[in-house]
Amino acid sequence: MTAARFAEPKQLMQFRYPDTGALVTTGKYYTALVTMSNKVFIWGQGGDSLPEEKTYFTQNGLLARQVGAGTSHVVVLTRDKKVYTWGSNWKGQLGMGEDFVSEDFNKPFTLQVQHVEELD
Repeated sequence: MTAARFAEPKQLMQFRYPDTGALVTTGKYYTALVTMSNKVFIWGQGGDSLPEEKTYFTQNGLLARQVGAGTSHVVVLTRDKKVYTWGSNWKGQLGMGEDFVSEDFNKPFTLQVQHVEELD
């Protein structure tokens, strides 16, 4: 399959007022977005080519505040200042400890850190 390339920006029709995108970040082959209503969406490698909600957060009553992306992992900071990670842990980048290196995780994992103010 050949990747489509666009010479000009294309609007994501899925995100319209009042639930527009608030913060967006990119990994190597994917994009992550937090909406104004604190939902998390991911698209690209490992998922759909259209934005798909990471329902783990809404199903668990968690409100996303910020999102960060690495080459193949995602980090989300919630409004209650907790940090969640998922994706590839081949280099220990998820912060799960040495017992879990060389594994991939599709479900967000809560890091045991407290009162994180922002992702940088």
